Amino acid sequence: MIDYENLSSLRKYVLTEKNKNILELEKAASEWTRVSQKNKLVYEIDWFGVPIIQTPQDMILMQELIFKIKPDVIIDVGLAHGGSLIYYSSLLELLGKGKVIGVDIDIREHNRKVIEAHPLFKRIELIEGSSISEKVIKKIEEKLPENPKIIVCLDSNHKKDHVLEELKLYQKFINKESYMVVFDTNTSDLVELGACEEEYRDNGPKEAINEFLKINKDFEIDKDYNKLFISASPNGYLKRIEDREQTRGKNEKLIPKILTIETVFGCNSHCSMCPIDLPTPRKKGIMPVEMSNYVLDELAPYNDKIDMLNFFALGEPLLDEHLFQRIEYAKKKGYKNIAISTNADLLDKEKQRKLLETGIDTVLFSLDGMKKETHENIRRGVNFERVMENCQSIIKMRDEGNYKTRFIIRFIQQESNKDEWEDYKKFWGAKLSNEKNDMITCYPMHSWGGQVSTKESILDYRDPEIEKKSCPRPNELLVVLADGSVPLCHEDFHKAIYNFGNVKDTSPLEIFNSEEFNKIRKIHADGNKNSLKLCNECTVLYSMGKKEEVKY
Repeated sequence: MIDYENLSSLRKYVLTEKNKNILELEKAASEWTRVSQKNKLVYEIDWFGVPIIQTPQDMILMQELIFKIKPDVIIDVGLAHGGSLIYYSSLLELLGKGKVIGVDIDIREHNRKVIEAHPLFKRIELIEGSSISEKVIKKIEEKLPENPKIIVCLDSNHKKDHVLEELKLYQKFINKESYMVVFDTNTSDLVELGACEEEYRDNGPKEAINEFLKINKDFEIDKDYNKLFISASPNGYLKRIEDREQTRGKNEKLIPKILTIETVFGCNSHCSMCPIDLPTPRKKGIMPVEMSNYVLDELAPYNDKIDMLNFFALGEPLLDEHLFQRIEYAKKKGYKNIAISTNADLLDKEKQRKLLETGIDTVLFSLDGMKKETHENIRRGVNFERVMENCQSIIKMRDEGNYKTRFIIRFIQQESNKDEWEDYKKFWGAKLSNEKNDMITCYPMHSWGGQVSTKESILDYRDPEIEKKSCPRPNELLVVLADGSVPLCHEDFHKAIYNFGNVKDTSPLEIFNSEEFNKIRKIHADGNKNSLKLCNECTVLYSMGKKEEVKY
């Protein structure tokens, strides 16, 4: 990524007018907006050959915002001809990072062809469907990298109720200091000026924003983006000023977005980048079914807020003879996006069938090479041919039986296998299904908080922004280990250095909201995470920043 962080600002040298005639500017802007709207001037602009329905002033303001936030993802809702997609992706191309997820209820064929043929399509992913449907929201979530900075642009159906529902649904994607931008907030004003349909009188995006801000104190209108006066989106730049966990009431509980239950601590493999064989006070074993059921029962009232349930941590789930029973119980309790991660060495035909019949949502396969020697040197103790056969067999069984399970093939990049990644993508790409949202993913190995390797030995640099960035995991992730203890995060699986309690004694949600857990959250929120040894040595945020996802 190009380093723009150290550029000195020249803003202080620019001679701006301090005593603007606001009334004169507002009057001139209103008249210009009326005349230009009646003459449809906003339809006259192309960006890199594609029509873009935005005012030049709004385009400049969006450029300022994108440079300020430097997002990993821009969610662009409402595409028309696709000009905004191309515009945002061109800015991300200049930044050297990020992608645009475009959402529209009807991506017309002639528009799709132009978008997909454009050189900047490499930074674009398209989703067709209603912006407020559960299916579309889930597809967006599946396309997001881990811990992304996101800007959301809402420019689809401009009726009040629709925009209000979008604001409620998409706010969860926005981190503190980032933005939701609502376009065409001037529709009611245009009705008054005789330049817009009567149906939008008091029934547009502006009214939706006013209603949203009454019930949500995490956002405020950033009026700095009104500075050009001519805009289709006055008061449409909504900045998140507080993280969700900081604005909770005293009696409101923090609910995890991800629940991880370690059903087994132990493995049939001895991977070179895994800490499982290192000394630990933890004892190997399988979690009692009664314990996992208790955890699921305790959190079932909140499962609408839990986005993902993982039945794996530091171990091979297929060693657990109760695995299928646990998955079925979780399904019965209404949990969604249930997943396991497996090295697939034990995934024989009977287990393949049983796994698919549970209705599991996602199965992640850990495969680290296209050559026997490479894979077996990394995943020690497994048989390469058996693993390859098992993975291909269950994919075929899924397809022939029309099961809904999604497969993710994961490649942890290391010095010993990096040259096999291109062949890996080609091979597995031919086996996977776009319809089922299958995916191949690759990211560099990480340090396990210094337990497997040091940060210096893995990284060739330290990014000041990442070093001070608050990690989202303490706020989003609840892990229950096989013995019932609750550690800080994934990196704390091995030793549970930060052991906040045990579900044998205290409810998991009470532990997750405990004073000790909240102290760790505050340390992160204050920008002091590196005062914690585990977090100081952690490389996950670096690894996720380099994550590559290939979908078919």
